[in-house]
Amino acid sequence: MDDAVRWAVHELRQLCPEPEMGTRTIAMQMVRSGIQISRRSVQRILRETKPKKSRKTKKRWPKLNQAKGVEPDHLLTPSTPNHTWHMDIMTFRVLWTTYSAVAILDGATRKLLCLRAYRNKALDSQQMVQLVMTTTKKHGVPANLITDHGVQFHN
Repeated sequence: MDDAVRWAVHELRQLCPEPEMGTRTIAMQMVRSGIQISRRSVQRILRETKPKKSRKTKKRWPKLNQAKGVEPDHLLTPSTPNHTWHMDIMTFRVLWTTYSAVAILDGATRKLLCLRAYRNKALDSQQMVQLVMTTTKKHGVPANLITDHGVQFHN
Protein backbone atom coordinates (compact mmCIF):
# COMPACT_ATOMS: atom_id res chain seq x y z
CA MET A 1 0.00 0.00 0.00
CA ASP A 2 1.04 3.56 -0.63
CA ASP A 3 2.01 5.73 2.34
CA ALA A 4 -0.82 8.13 1.51
CA VAL A 5 -3.38 5.30 1.87
CA ARG A 6 -1.81 4.22 5.15
CA TRP A 7 -1.87 7.79 6.40
CA ALA A 8 -5.55 8.20 5.36
CA VAL A 9 -6.57 5.01 7.20
CA HIS A 10 -4.86 6.19 10.38
CA GLU A 11 -6.46 9.65 10.04
CA LEU A 12 -9.93 8.13 9.62
CA ARG A 13 -9.38 6.00 12.72
CA GLN A 14 -8.24 9.03 14.70
CA LEU A 15 -11.21 11.12 13.58
CA CYS A 16 -13.77 8.37 14.17
CA PRO A 17 -13.13 6.13 17.20
CA GLU A 18 -13.87 2.38 17.20
CA PRO A 19 -17.61 2.25 18.09
CA GLU A 20 -18.70 4.71 15.42
CA MET A 21 -16.56 3.47 12.53
CA GLY A 22 -15.14 -0.02 12.31
CA THR A 23 -12.61 -1.39 9.87
CA ARG A 24 -15.34 -2.53 7.47
CA THR A 25 -16.79 0.99 7.34
CA ILE A 26 -13.35 2.54 6.81
CA ALA A 27 -12.71 0.13 3.92
CA MET A 28 -16.13 0.85 2.42
CA GLN A 29 -15.61 4.63 2.62
CA MET A 30 -12.22 4.37 0.95
CA VAL A 31 -13.64 2.16 -1.83
CA ARG A 32 -16.33 4.80 -2.39
CA SER A 33 -13.62 7.41 -2.82
CA GLY A 34 -11.86 5.27 -5.43
CA ILE A 35 -9.19 3.51 -3.36
CA GLN A 36 -9.33 -0.28 -3.61
CA ILE A 37 -8.74 -1.66 -0.13
CA SER A 38 -10.15 -4.57 1.88
CA ARG A 39 -11.18 -4.82 5.52
CA ARG A 40 -8.20 -7.07 6.27
CA SER A 41 -5.83 -4.49 4.78
CA VAL A 42 -7.37 -1.78 6.98
CA GLN A 43 -6.88 -4.00 10.04
CA ARG A 44 -3.26 -4.70 9.09
CA ILE A 45 -2.54 -1.00 8.48
CA LEU A 46 -4.05 -0.02 11.84
CA ARG A 47 -1.68 -2.44 13.62
CA GLU A 48 1.29 -0.62 12.04
CA THR A 49 2.67 2.69 13.24
CA LYS A 50 1.26 5.81 11.62
CA PRO A 51 3.50 7.00 8.73
CA LYS A 52 4.68 10.57 8.65
CA LYS A 53 3.03 12.86 6.15
CA SER A 54 5.42 13.19 3.24
CA ARG A 55 6.35 16.57 1.87
CA LYS A 56 6.92 17.01 -1.80
CA THR A 57 9.92 19.09 -2.66
CA LYS A 58 9.33 21.98 -4.98
CA LYS A 59 11.42 22.04 -8.10
CA ARG A 60 13.50 25.18 -8.08
CA TRP A 61 14.19 26.69 -11.46
CA PRO A 62 17.52 28.42 -11.94
CA LYS A 63 17.38 32.20 -12.07
CA LEU A 64 17.69 33.76 -15.49
CA ASN A 65 20.72 35.90 -16.12
CA GLN A 66 19.96 39.53 -16.83
CA ALA A 67 21.05 40.88 -20.19
CA LYS A 68 24.15 43.01 -19.85
CA GLY A 69 23.62 46.72 -20.31
CA VAL A 70 19.82 46.42 -20.17
CA GLU A 71 17.84 47.50 -17.13
CA PRO A 72 14.72 45.40 -16.51
CA ASP A 73 11.28 47.03 -16.72
CA HIS A 74 9.81 44.96 -13.86
CA LEU A 75 6.50 44.70 -15.69
CA LEU A 76 5.40 41.53 -13.93
CA THR A 77 6.61 42.55 -10.46
CA PRO A 78 6.48 46.34 -10.28
CA SER A 79 7.70 48.00 -7.10
CA THR A 80 5.73 51.26 -7.27
CA PRO A 81 1.98 51.82 -7.63
CA ASN A 82 0.67 52.92 -11.04
CA HIS A 83 3.72 51.52 -12.81
CA THR A 84 1.90 48.52 -14.30
CA TRP A 85 -1.79 47.70 -14.50
CA HIS A 86 -3.16 44.29 -15.45
CA MET A 87 -6.46 44.08 -17.33
CA ASP A 88 -8.43 40.93 -18.06
CA ILE A 89 -11.90 39.79 -19.10
CA MET A 90 -13.72 36.72 -17.88
CA THR A 91 -16.91 35.35 -19.40
CA PHE A 92 -19.16 33.05 -17.39
CA ARG A 93 -22.67 31.67 -17.50
CA VAL A 94 -25.27 31.62 -14.75
CA LEU A 95 -28.16 29.40 -15.81
CA TRP A 96 -29.05 30.72 -19.29
CA THR A 97 -27.48 34.17 -19.05
CA THR A 98 -23.93 35.04 -20.14
CA TYR A 99 -21.98 37.65 -18.19
CA SER A 100 -18.64 39.29 -18.87
CA ALA A 101 -16.53 40.74 -16.06
CA VAL A 102 -13.68 43.17 -16.71
CA ALA A 103 -11.09 43.80 -14.01
CA ILE A 104 -8.14 46.19 -13.77
CA LEU A 105 -5.53 45.51 -11.07
CA ASP A 106 -2.54 47.52 -9.94
CA GLY A 107 0.54 45.32 -10.30
CA ALA A 108 2.43 46.58 -7.23
CA THR A 109 -0.35 46.78 -4.64
CA ARG A 110 -2.64 44.13 -6.24
CA LYS A 111 -5.47 46.57 -5.56
CA LEU A 112 -8.61 46.12 -7.63
CA LEU A 113 -8.91 49.45 -9.42
CA CYS A 114 -11.95 48.72 -11.54
CA LEU A 115 -14.46 45.88 -11.85
CA ARG A 116 -17.35 46.02 -14.32
CA ALA A 117 -19.88 43.35 -15.23
CA TYR A 118 -21.77 43.27 -18.52
CA ARG A 119 -24.78 41.08 -19.31
CA ASN A 120 -25.33 39.39 -22.69
CA LYS A 121 -22.90 41.71 -24.40
CA ALA A 122 -19.98 41.16 -26.75
CA LEU A 123 -17.34 43.60 -25.60
CA ASP A 124 -15.40 45.68 -28.10
CA SER A 125 -12.31 47.89 -28.05
CA GLN A 126 -14.32 51.10 -27.60
CA GLN A 127 -15.71 49.87 -24.30
CA MET A 128 -12.25 48.80 -23.14
CA VAL A 129 -10.78 52.24 -23.97
CA GLN A 130 -13.65 53.96 -22.15
CA LEU A 131 -13.13 51.74 -19.09
CA VAL A 132 -9.40 52.48 -19.00
CA MET A 133 -10.07 56.23 -19.40
CA THR A 134 -12.53 56.31 -16.47
CA THR A 135 -10.05 54.35 -14.33
CA THR A 136 -7.18 56.71 -15.19
CA LYS A 137 -9.32 59.71 -14.20
CA LYS A 138 -9.79 58.17 -10.77
CA HIS A 139 -6.36 56.58 -10.11
CA GLY A 140 -3.91 58.33 -12.45
CA VAL A 141 -2.14 57.21 -15.63
CA PRO A 142 -0.12 53.97 -15.50
CA ALA A 143 3.24 53.59 -17.22
CA ASN A 144 2.22 50.17 -18.64
CA LEU A 145 -1.01 48.27 -19.25
CA ILE A 146 -0.78 44.49 -19.65
CA THR A 147 -3.61 42.57 -21.33
CA ASP A 148 -3.96 39.07 -22.72
CA HIS A 149 -4.24 40.30 -26.33
CA GLY A 150 -7.88 39.27 -26.57
CA VAL A 151 -10.16 40.28 -29.44
CA GLN A 152 -11.61 43.06 -27.31
CA PHE A 153 -8.28 44.87 -27.24
CA HIS A 154 -7.86 45.14 -31.03
CA ASN A 155 -9.36 47.83 -33.26
